[in-house]
Amino acid sequence: MFKPLLLVPLYNHLSAFKLFSSELKKTNVPVLVIDDGSSDGKAVQAFCVKMGFLYRRHEQNRGKGAALKTGLREAHILGFTHALQIDADGQHSAEDIPKFLKESFSHQKALINGVPLYDKQAPKSRVWGRKITNFWVGVETHSFHFGDAMCGFRVYPLRQIEPFLDELKAERMGGDIEILVQAMWHKIMILPVKTRVFYPANGISHFRVWTDNLRLSGLHARLFFLSLWRMVWKLH
Repeated sequence: MFKPLLLVPLYNHLSAFKLFSSELKKTNVPVLVIDDGSSDGKAVQAFCVKMGFLYRRHEQNRGKGAALKTGLREAHILGFTHALQIDADGQHSAEDIPKFLKESFSHQKALINGVPLYDKQAPKSRVWGRKITNFWVGVETHSFHFGDAMCGFRVYPLRQIEPFLDELKAERMGGDIEILVQAMWHKIMILPVKTRVFYPANGISHFRVWTDNLRLSGLHARLFFLSLWRMVWKLH
């Protein structure tokens, strides 16, 4: 059985979400929006009701990683087999959803992982930050065959990832990274798929250079030492 759902973590991105929500509607796949404490929560809920989208809300902002965990758990409880994550900020190509779902249908135990093809407006700091993160994920997993560790455009096989959701600790920007690392540690196949990523000229970013980079450094330190512990444990 293949029963997918489109999962959208959202925090104060209603305007951007509206611009591509019709593309989600065209897929005829149920949509679940996790509102991570948006200040315009009532407007987000009203729009989701209007569009026929499922809606769940965190009363306070907890972070993208927390919203992702909530959404994945809810999708599993509702009986869906797969969740395609697409961010609400308009950076991802919704036109690629059918391509991702097709790959997921053909490889139902695999995590389909978006590999970004950037436009010219992509900030150099973000591009290089991804390269650094990808390096550390390769060190932590002993593999570089995952494509990209930070792209929030993926299809998760829910039965395969549900057993380790409680192990995920990163509740903010590191959520995408940690779940990929845990998936690789749990021997889930990762299939990279190329997809365009846009940086709208007036886009709203919640990435805080100093705070989030410190959090990501702490995440990689934790994952690195966990990878060493796992390696030593296997030797025994």
